[in-house]
Amino acid sequence: MTEAAAYLGVERSLTGRRWIGPTAAHDRLAEAMAQSTDLPRPVCQTLARLGVPPDQAQAYLEPKLRDLLPNPSTLRDMDKAAARFLKAVQDREAIAIFADYDVDGGASAALLLSWLRAMGRDATLYVPDRIDEGYG
Repeated sequence: MTEAAAYLGVERSLTGRRWIGPTAAHDRLAEAMAQSTDLPRPVCQTLARLGVPPDQAQAYLEPKLRDLLPNPSTLRDMDKAAARFLKAVQDREAIAIFADYDVDGGASAALLLSWLRAMGRDATLYVPDRIDEGYG
């Protein structure tokens, strides 16, 4: 098999990868995308080179967070935990939030505390000591 000519004269990138220009298949895909969408041809060419099918072009260009994240209910016992949390809020039970000190732990704890306070509730926040209690 003959190797494709280097794209823009670049034989190898700094990471050792070969640059390859658009193929006839990319051109056909870009043409189909341009005909089936209102997108400009250069955008269609870029999407085609990225392997985005024409029917997914708009979703690719305007991603929605709900489409990128999994359904929380697919996590084991998530619905059970959510129901228990809601019951504690409704029954005015004491609530403690066990968080950690990394970004997602802090952000999650802040969101829960903000929501609880908006509901007229409060909670005890506990962040373990990284040195004494470890991580994870």
